Amino acid sequence: RNAGTLNLINDRTRRFDDLDLKKLSIERWRTLSDELGYDLEVDLTKGTLLVSESDGERPRLEELKRGHERAGIAIRWLENAELRAFAPYLAHDLPAAIYCPPGGMANPRQAAWAFVEAARGRGAVLRDGVAMRSIRPDGGGYRLETTQGDLSCNKIVVAAGPWSVPILQSLGVALPINISYFQASVMVA
Repeated sequence: RNAGTLNLINDRTRRFDDLDLKKLSIERWRTLSDELGYDLEVDLTKGTLLVSESDGERPRLEELKRGHERAGIAIRWLENAELRAFAPYLAHDLPAAIYCPPGGMANPRQAAWAFVEAARGRGAVLRDGVAMRSIRPDGGGYRLETTQGDLSCNKIVVAAGPWSVPILQSLGVALPINISYFQASVMVA
């Protein structure tokens, strides 16, 4: 889904009805290393800090704060001296920020391999370099048309991130997921 960030709040949030699922997801990451038997390098102690670069962006931060607090997520408003004390590495002319304590990082490469190995250990058949063309219900299971022929199975795992939407739509399942592109930075602690 991303470069390893695990957070409840981001500047692309447009709706707040999925926050319960996000909270469950964060909690789930706390135990995944032990469950999967891999060090996923999960660190949920950092939280998430969103800053406004101008006074014109303050209303958006206020909207995010209200929406998350309605869902029971504590958000801290920071401005002026309090913001500079909290994050002295930021430019001193930033007018405000919001901070959400639950959140942090996991190593996405470690997580991907851990899930692959866990799936194989539970009997899943994984095929690299095979594209799925279509999927449809077939009796009590599914029929998949792939670039290497058709497959029948009892269960499927759709793990295509935001590209799962069209796959699931073909089965009549709608998810509130969208693809958005943005600039990202990677920091090493």
